[in-house]
Amino acid sequence: MALRVAVANGNWSNPAIWNNGVLPVAGDVVASNGFTVTIDQNVNVDLLSNAVQSPAIITANMTSNTTPSGVVSASSLLNTSHLPWQAFQYVSTGDWLSAVGSVGWIAYEFPTPKVVAKYTILRSVNNNFPASTPRDWTLEAWTGTDWIILDTVTGNTGDYTADVPNTTSYIQYRVNITAINGGAYIGIREIFFYGANDYGANSVAGGGFIANSSVTITCTSTTGITGGSATAPLTVSAASPAVVNVNSNLTNSGVDSSRVIAKTGNCTLNVVGSTRIVSFGGARHCLVISSTGTTNFVGGVTGAWSGSHGILMTTGSAGAILNIVGDINPNKFGPGGAQNAQHLVVNTVCTINVTGNIYGGSGNDAGISVGAGATIYVTGNVYGGQSLGAIGSGAGIVSGQAHFLSVIGTIFAQHTVPFETSGVHSTSSGAINLFSGPFVSGPYGGAPLTCTRMHLIPTTNSYFEFRDETTNGAVSPGAVAPATRLVSPATIADNPIPADVRLGTVYSIGSQTGTLNMPHPNQVTYGVAVDN
Repeated sequence: MALRVAVANGNWSNPAIWNNGVLPVAGDVVASNGFTVTIDQNVNVDLLSNAVQSPAIITANMTSNTTPSGVVSASSLLNTSHLPWQAFQYVSTGDWLSAVGSVGWIAYEFPTPKVVAKYTILRSVNNNFPASTPRDWTLEAWTGTDWIILDTVTGNTGDYTADVPNTTSYIQYRVNITAINGGAYIGIREIFFYGANDYGANSVAGGGFIANSSVTITCTSTTGITGGSATAPLTVSAASPAVVNVNSNLTNSGVDSSRVIAKTGNCTLNVVGSTRIVSFGGARHCLVISSTGTTNFVGGVTGAWSGSHGILMTTGSAGAILNIVGDINPNKFGPGGAQNAQHLVVNTVCTINVTGNIYGGSGNDAGISVGAGATIYVTGNVYGGQSLGAIGSGAGIVSGQAHFLSVIGTIFAQHTVPFETSGVHSTSSGAINLFSGPFVSGPYGGAPLTCTRMHLIPTTNSYFEFRDETTNGAVSPGAVAPATRLVSPATIADNPIPADVRLGTVYSIGSQTGTLNMPHPNQVTYGVAVDN
């Protein structure tokens, strides 16, 4: 994995705009570094970002002295709980400690020769700290016959990071410690080696990448495209009939008003991934659509905190179509949502098609917040979240505007004591709400729907589930009350089919079942279908 940073404005395909004059390739971390890069070819990298990126570590994330690759060795060790390889794992859960009364060295041997151009040493913070911190040492490389000195340090008292004026590949490097800060043994938590071509320079925040024609952008890391500044790391400005494909998760770790993808062109945008907001604050979005055209999103949509949205449809996207295949669910504080998180916000007249489940937030906001004139079709279940007091807050779908909404799936009141929030909350008399049901109340009687206006699309599974008054659940809050169903007269599944009206037909109405005892067919003379 290499770190590639832009060093000038220009086209992606131009090597001159990249550090070391090398185009990014699969596995690279790519940062805009304050510049603007036009993506004029298909791209396959590990990470795409306009946030600050650090050099890539070229040592393996060790799990023993010889696995997964390379060999770690040391001049001595205190005991088997503090082995040398623990200084070359990526997480600070252990350290290497030398034998009591000794100084010495710790080394890493690569499978093949590497150029080390930067290194970091992190002191131990748990054992004999801070006296065990290395004070004087040399960084050395093995030529095959001798150790040569690449860096000399004296008087160190803490963590240490430095560039190394080295352009030669060596197979083995070691830190040779000659003094510590008064302790009985050496303590090192982590050692990181960084490569020359992998380093380039620490990037700065800002700039971004622009897709203004048909391209495919693939990022293979779990964070994918990462935003770190007020501008989006990726702007899709291509016009119709261009098609931009993005195979990547979208991660916003930036500041207020930041976004990961800004769709400003009316092309078709296909995204396969999920949205994730990892920093708290206001107006931090993953995908902001402010143009017409179609956007197809395959993956989970997640909001975060205080007005931050997974996907935002602005007024500039009037007439746009958004198709989502996946759940709209934060999974941040578990099913039921992230506090004050609106995962999909629709502020314009457009069409939304969702194939997946929708969950409300655990605070005051919704899975989907529907604006005036929006048309939304949902194939999947809708769950309420948790209210903080206001009626309807935290609903799976919430709107106070005139809209068209169709839900083919179960609508639940989410159970979060002491609040139970409806799956759908719609307060406009101009709204059209078409639901198929079932409609399932919360365990303590919370209503699955709080709608001023709704119509039923009868199916073989349409019913409204209430909680009866026979237990504490009817008072507040207490044991969960049992359910009783109100069945639609049009629910075919709860009535015998005319052709089945015969002796011994088993029927069901809501929670009641039984055997239908009819007259013998010879006694039925008019209006009822019977067996031949």
